[in-house]
Amino acid sequence: MEKEGYYWVQLQKMLLLQETAGYMKRIHRWIPFLFISAVFLYSCEQDVINGIREEGYWFANSLVHRQLNGPVKSLQVENTISEFNREGYLVSYGDTNGDNRYTYEYKDGRVVTYTADLDYMSEPYVMNYEYKNTGKFIPVEGDLEEIVKLVPGLSASYDMESRLDYTFRDTTMKIIYSWRKFPLPWSKYDTTLVSYSGNLPLGSKIVYSSYPDRVYYNDYEYDSKGNITKYVVGWKDSVNRNSTTYQFCTLNEYLLISSTKQEWIEGSNVGSVNTTFTYNEYGHLVGKESDVGNRFAYSYEYDTYGNWIIRRFSEHWGSGAWGTGVQNRTITYFE
Repeated sequence: MEKEGYYWVQLQKMLLLQETAGYMKRIHRWIPFLFISAVFLYSCEQDVINGIREEGYWFANSLVHRQLNGPVKSLQVENTISEFNREGYLVSYGDTNGDNRYTYEYKDGRVVTYTADLDYMSEPYVMNYEYKNTGKFIPVEGDLEEIVKLVPGLSASYDMESRLDYTFRDTTMKIIYSWRKFPLPWSKYDTTLVSYSGNLPLGSKIVYSSYPDRVYYNDYEYDSKGNITKYVVGWKDSVNRNSTTYQFCTLNEYLLISSTKQEWIEGSNVGSVNTTFTYNEYGHLVGKESDVGNRFAYSYEYDTYGNWIIRRFSEHWGSGAWGTGVQNRTITYFE
C-alpha cells in the first residue's frame, strides 16, 4: 500500500504483523503495532471465550496489549527494553544502552505526552494529546503504542509543526490537519471524514489534493458487545485498488487476529493472499499459514506467571527450505 505524505503515515499505517509474541517493536516516528503473540491449538473462529476485558481491549493498559501477566516491571528482548509502571502502562521503551528512548506520560489512564529522544536527533521530538468527554471513540492508527485503534474522547494531537483536531457534526467526524510552523499548499485541501453509528466509527476515508481520484479508507464491523470483529484498510481509484482485511476474535480475554486477506488490482498485477492464525490455550500464536505456501510454527517455555521467556520458531516461505530460530525474553517484576 502506498504511503504518500505525513498524514497518511500518521493516520493509516497499522497492524504490521511482526512475529514477536505480544511484543511491539518501535521505530521512529509513526509505527504500526502488534498485539498478538504463541500445547493446545485453538482456531479463533471456533473457540471464542468470554469476550474482551471489561475495561475494553482497545484502551486497556500496556500489559494487556502485550499479553503479559503479573506485576511486570520490565521486558527485555535482545537489545531493547520496555519499562512499565505499577498500573501496567508503558513508561519508556528503547535500547538497553540508554540510546533511542521513547517515554510516555499519563493522566487519568490516557497518554498526554509522548517523547522520542533518538541519537540522530538534535533535540527530542514531543507529541501532545488532548481529550474531551464526547463519548465517541476516535480511530487513531499507528502513531503511538498506548493509543490503540479506538480512543475514547480524543480531541486533538499536536507537535511543534502540525496539529490534528477531531470535530463532530451529527454522525460524522472531520479530522482537520494544520501546519503550525509553515504552510504547505496541499495541507488545507486534504480531508478525512469518519462516519459513526452511535459512539463507534463505521468507516473513514481520506482524499488528498495531490491524488484527487484516489481514496484511502478504513471500514469497521463489531459484534453485539461492541468488540471489533473486522477491519479493512486500503485505497482505491478509478482503475486500481489495494486492501487488507483483518478478522478478529477473542480468546482468554485477548483480542486476536483470526485471518487476513490481502487483495490488489494494480494494472495487470491482480492477486490475493489469505492467511490464517492458530493459537494455544494462552492466546499465543503457534501457527500461521497462507494459501501461497508460507507456513510458520511457534512453541514456548513459560515462567511462573505464565509469560513466555523462550520462543522457538520455524518458518517456511513458499517452496523454500525451513528456517528455525530461538528468541529469549527477560522479564522482571515488582515485588
